[in-house]
Amino acid sequence: MKTHPIIFKADMVNAILAGRKTQTRRIAKIDQTTYSDFKHISTVTRPEKQAGQPVAIFKSSKTEMSVGLVSPWKVGDRLWVRETFGYQVVNLGVTPHEQVVYRASTPDAVKWKVACGKPAPIKWKPSIHMPRSASRITLEITDIRIERLQDISNDDAIAEGAQSFQGLPSIHRYGQDPRWSMENPTATDQCLGNARTAFANYFCKISGQATWDINPWVWVIEFQKITGSIV
Repeated sequence: MKTHPIIFKADMVNAILAGRKTQTRRIAKIDQTTYSDFKHISTVTRPEKQAGQPVAIFKSSKTEMSVGLVSPWKVGDRLWVRETFGYQVVNLGVTPHEQVVYRASTPDAVKWKVACGKPAPIKWKPSIHMPRSASRITLEITDIRIERLQDISNDDAIAEGAQSFQGLPSIHRYGQDPRWSMENPTATDQCLGNARTAFANYFCKISGQATWDINPWVWVIEFQKITGSIV
């Protein structure tokens, strides 16, 4: 079993903490242009010392050439989550000390939480700089597969964290439910018509429309949360 860092934005951190997010998609590190005419045939498991390491087998529709792409992860590996964080000075009746706080859970946290401390905003640190010791969430990989990004189903988009905000008023007729989002909308016009479209919109915000249009091969990682709670 290996451990790997993985970065999530605040909305996805909250979805994991709430138990709604059980999948993530990561773009395969290959020349996506070269692989554009390849078809995924099967996924096998590496033998011997790297047992459990998935290998996706592709075959070119033009040259009949077959190649294998090794997953960076395997089932049973653990992912420790990196997220935006900071340090807050607190005093529990003894000596002031620092504790880690997380923007996903406490976006309005102040730096000083002591009787004599002046309110001041937390100086948030980028998730990439989070040390292992500050991480509050650990995930265990339960399944890995490879597919095209745009092949995501509506059910998988829900597993990615999309949800329907029924508390917002609907503005569409004919039974269409437009209240789907990967974020935390405050109005119906910030939502979309289904979970898959909400995922696509969120992905484009993070990685760009051009990346979605390329329709790259992605590793689909399914996981379960083994530590972490809302703070």
